[in-house]
Amino acid sequence: MVIPPVKDSAESRTDIDRIEKKFIFHSSKRDLVMKWILEEGPLVTVQHPAQTVSSLYFDTLTFSAYSDNLDGVPLREKVRLRWYSNLKKDSVQFEIKSRHFNIGNKLTIDIADKNLRRLCSESFFSDFETLKNVLDKIIDSDLIDSRVKFKLANLSPLQVVSYDRNYFHCSESGIRITVDTGINYQYVGNDLVLKDDWEILELKYDATSISHRDDLLKINNIKNVPLINSRNSKYCRGLSLLSDAGANCRTIERYIQMQ
Repeated sequence: MVIPPVKDSAESRTDIDRIEKKFIFHSSKRDLVMKWILEEGPLVTVQHPAQTVSSLYFDTLTFSAYSDNLDGVPLREKVRLRWYSNLKKDSVQFEIKSRHFNIGNKLTIDIADKNLRRLCSESFFSDFETLKNVLDKIIDSDLIDSRVKFKLANLSPLQVVSYDRNYFHCSESGIRITVDTGINYQYVGNDLVLKDDWEILELKYDATSISHRDDLLKINNIKNVPLINSRNSKYCRGLSLLSDAGANCRTIERYIQMQ
């Protein structure tokens, strides 16, 4: 994927091609999973302190990103705005996450906008008009390049997903392990928040490396640990749960009205 240069007023970085492997487990088994990671699995260390991760997902008015994921479209992208609970600087991140079959790649752009960071911290997502106004200002600014502007101009802010993330690292193989717990879903423009009973362990490693194979073999041969290898998209799962709960997706209707 060719990434165009961004403006000087924003920092951009692109992850190397990587493979992500996800396992789900019920929240009642969290202690067992964490114990296995720290005591019985591959030799790991805590990479850095746990933190709360929040993401605002964008999609088209016809939910194309959602449909592409469910259909297993081999070439697909998702766009989100992401921020972290312990982020000290006044910035949030726009991310374009691309997938080519089982290989992932992510473009991250740090956006230094104090108003947007403050609004994110205050959980402003029921205030739809404020959200749209702030995003419109970002699109019109020099903070992001034309490719991202084009994508955002054709997308709608739809769903917020937040969770607590623990970070681990296998020093020999380079595998990164994250464990996401307490996952919550919320439509933009709707006060209903749903908490998931299922949680996620994810492995991330360089697609070109072979040093991870021994550790992956250990994880694939887990005994007595209730991990289920599964394709999992928090965005798609959130939409399904919110729909099942009868949540009203007012975002799309209101976004159309405000154009």
